[in-house]
Amino acid sequence: MFLGKGKYHLHFVPTLLGVILLLPVFRCAFSNQWFALAIIPCLLVKFWLDSLVWSAFWNDPLVDWVVRAVKLGTYCGYGFFAAAMAGLWVRGKRLLGPTTWVALLTSAWLVKLYVARLVVKTGEWQHTHFIGYWADFLVPCFLFGLLMSCAKNVPESVFTSLAPVSFGIYLVHPIPLDLFEIALRSAELSPSTTVVLKIL
Repeated sequence: MFLGKGKYHLHFVPTLLGVILLLPVFRCAFSNQWFALAIIPCLLVKFWLDSLVWSAFWNDPLVDWVVRAVKLGTYCGYGFFAAAMAGLWVRGKRLLGPTTWVALLTSAWLVKLYVARLVVKTGEWQHTHFIGYWADFLVPCFLFGLLMSCAKNVPESVFTSLAPVSFGIYLVHPIPLDLFEIALRSAELSPSTTVVLKIL
């Protein structure tokens, strides 16, 4: 359970708990929006370390622990990004307008569709596709940025009331994912359509 291997998608739980422990570190981004850019070097390091770890620790019992350490260290970029966005929101500002965030989000989804096409064409998951990697891992930032830019006039009390249930929502989110997987297995879809739906 500590490694999050007990259930599909639970691998994010120990990483999230580790990031929560680093909350005091993220407070520095609350007053300086430039810390949002920390997501770039963090994801660069993750891209480099992922291939290095799997090649160096393949069939090694330590591989799961090393992968967890890499995730915890590099996912800190998301914490800095979220804190910077929250700080801007509290000050009544925003990094980018909703239209820009929508454009970035749409571009990322188009890249993901292109990668899905490559998967269908080659018959292999494109784990090392550099542009596809960035599109995949920046989608959460683009989506969060869009939501925060649209929440400029939302009272802080709304977020305060939702905060206690946010972690619970996260914990149950594998349920609709499982239902989606079950629906895919029972649906008579072409392999290409299945791959596209899984990637999106």
